[in-house]
Amino acid sequence: MVPSGDRLRSLNIQGRAGLLVLALLLSLGQLHAQVSVKAGSDFLTSVGQRQHFIQPDIMSGTVEVGIGPRYGIGMTFLDQSSTVIDMSAKLSDVFALYWLLQEDFIHSGPFSLGYVVGVGGGYTANIFEPYVNGNWFFGSHLFIYGRGELHASLRLSRRLCLMAQGVVMHGLNGRLSYPNMGLNFAGGGLSLKYDIVTPKAPEPRLCSFPWNESVDINLEAGGGVHTCGTEWVALYNHSDEKPAEGHRLRRWPKASLTAEAEWRFSRHFSAGVTADLFYSSNASKLRTYDTMIYGTEAVLEGPGYSPLSVGTGLEFIYHYRPGVALVVTEGCYLFRHMGIRDYHGRWYQRAGVRIAVPHSPFFFGAAIKAQPFKAEYVTFSAGVRLARFAK
Repeated sequence: MVPSGDRLRSLNIQGRAGLLVLALLLSLGQLHAQVSVKAGSDFLTSVGQRQHFIQPDIMSGTVEVGIGPRYGIGMTFLDQSSTVIDMSAKLSDVFALYWLLQEDFIHSGPFSLGYVVGVGGGYTANIFEPYVNGNWFFGSHLFIYGRGELHASLRLSRRLCLMAQGVVMHGLNGRLSYPNMGLNFAGGGLSLKYDIVTPKAPEPRLCSFPWNESVDINLEAGGGVHTCGTEWVALYNHSDEKPAEGHRLRRWPKASLTAEAEWRFSRHFSAGVTADLFYSSNASKLRTYDTMIYGTEAVLEGPGYSPLSVGTGLEFIYHYRPGVALVVTEGCYLFRHMGIRDYHGRWYQRAGVRIAVPHSPFFFGAAIKAQPFKAEYVTFSAGVRLARFAK
């Protein structure tokens, strides 16, 4: 059978990426860096989305290149050629390239246990097209890809390891397009890892960087864009004139301002409280869309519409190394009036990374804001430490 055009394009992209990885691998080997290559396959099944599939199981292949003992790059291919949703939905293979952090935390003779965490980007050829392709899983060709792996290793020789792994992976586009359910898969498989340069003895975990107990007062401003699900429902399900084929929803700007009190109580951990101010540029349009869906009377009796929302949250920060931290926030809206359909409850979440500028009070961040636990938009931010009270 001759491969389809979409599959040929996907294979072409995978081939080029593979050549780049191979070139990097060979160049690092010449420099005698601690380099390893791992190749494996996993059997995956859909998690939380099985009701949308007729055949929810797929196979994946992964190649990872370790650069040094803890970091690397990886490449994953998801074979969706046999995945069946229904006759109106056309899927295509998924390709992802990601940066990874890896570590073995238990060693006993030839055996070890470890983990891999990867974050990067993915690509798929077939996406949702109104009236043409009912692929609700992907609304854009490009998306954010994340994976986590827990593995057990058996060292067969000085350079070769056999690994059995459990894997979870998630793909989303942060509401840059709609609809976009994303992908959620979990499963397991086997891999072989080959060390091009004989690995050194396990290094101690990073735990010795200096720190001081302190309370920081920070101010952070961020922004992003998202597409509106209420707009989709109004235009496609409650409008006399349906949008033309190829129509794309507008991307609405979002913004936030956060004041934060952060208590650094250990080398790796901080906790704090936040006061958040959010701005949504589509608040006035939501009135129009809710009127189309629910009618004028329901809108007049509804919660109202305001572009500003106010909330407060509890924050947890993990300092992986100096200047690099993972930040998770669980928040509650104190004031929010976004109409009828766009009301998703009082709770919201943020999860992302923060990178500090060395020898300065400034930092930058990127995060996913969700409500509740469903992506609202990707936010990029910049902040400054206003004050520090050290013990």
